[in-house]
Amino acid sequence: MYMKQLNKSEHPTASSTVFTHCRQYVKHETEPYSKARVTFLLAAINETCALLREMCKTEQNTELLRELYGLLDAEHRKAIKLSLLLPSDESVAERAVVHEQLAVDLTSALAEREQNGIVKSALEHTLIDDADHLYRFSNLIDITEGISAQTLVGSLTEIMPGRHTAAQPHAIQNIKTQMLIGNCDLQTQLTVMIAATIKRHSADFYTTACSFAENKLSRLLFAEIARIELLHAVIYDSILTTEESSLKRLLLQKYCECYCVFSCCTSETDPRLRSVFDELLKTCTVQFRKAAELCERYENTQCENIIKDGEFPPSIILHSNTEYVRSILVGLEQSDYSLTPNCPSHRVAVEHIRLFGRDYRYERLPHPVPRLRDNTVDNQ
Repeated sequence: MYMKQLNKSEHPTASSTVFTHCRQYVKHETEPYSKARVTFLLAAINETCALLREMCKTEQNTELLRELYGLLDAEHRKAIKLSLLLPSDESVAERAVVHEQLAVDLTSALAEREQNGIVKSALEHTLIDDADHLYRFSNLIDITEGISAQTLVGSLTEIMPGRHTAAQPHAIQNIKTQMLIGNCDLQTQLTVMIAATIKRHSADFYTTACSFAENKLSRLLFAEIARIELLHAVIYDSILTTEESSLKRLLLQKYCECYCVFSCCTSETDPRLRSVFDELLKTCTVQFRKAAELCERYENTQCENIIKDGEFPPSIILHSNTEYVRSILVGLEQSDYSLTPNCPSHRVAVEHIRLFGRDYRYERLPHPVPRLRDNTVDNQ
């Protein structure tokens, strides 16, 4: 596996944080999962940036602070370069559909392979919400921009209602159990870290999008779903707690980032994006080595004590998961789709029905929940 090479990497050079080929992707020509991978990696890198900023604020050792800032600067450059891939003619609603397709298919891929019952339950819980978010944004973009979300998702992900956001406060109380990082296997640790990362990134994006959306209904919908995405992140954070030091957390976070980039490299089909991801992987490898060096120097901790054998779990491959999503939606209860009449997510579906006589969906088969099959009413 690639991780065997991590401790053999070269030292950083001036060019190690400089990317080429950062021309914007063409939104109508780029495959849906290629767009999703850019968002995925941007989320992973921003998570590392957030951890490094937190460490820099509290670090008292000047020498270590300089080392941490060097890593933060490199991470920030990577985030900027990935952001430059995002096309300027892609609206916030189009980008929201990318976020939610990523959430649905990434969460499905993680849940299908997860063996830990607590984590699997949390993934399936948020998956039902992600399906509904995709449905709400798809109705919004059809109303406001006349864009078919089926085209945006490439007919790879079904668009249909799931658990409504009004049911969230009740449902979240069902997930309370916590585990320490050292008490579960490495794959489970990575799964929870990745799931929380994606949720935080979406929450931040939707919060920012509130100020860019062009109409009141769009702004309110972004605000409503931003709140739910943040609640999802809290669910994952509460499941997996840590008693490790900041440097050990940094090492694990860098390992997680390397794993995400490696997964995207192995499955990316766009040659230009693949070259960007390959270059990103080289840089991530160098920075992982640096984090391992800091752990050894300041805490006398070997990388192998945290990462164990260093082998990556099987790569995360984004693919269509319609059957799995349907199998989870079957578990919806009526309380999960009872509505608060005036909430934005309800109003966007009602407005689409008013304008076009039905809501916006893309379904290969009738909805797995019989009471949600009527596309002329919203979640009755």
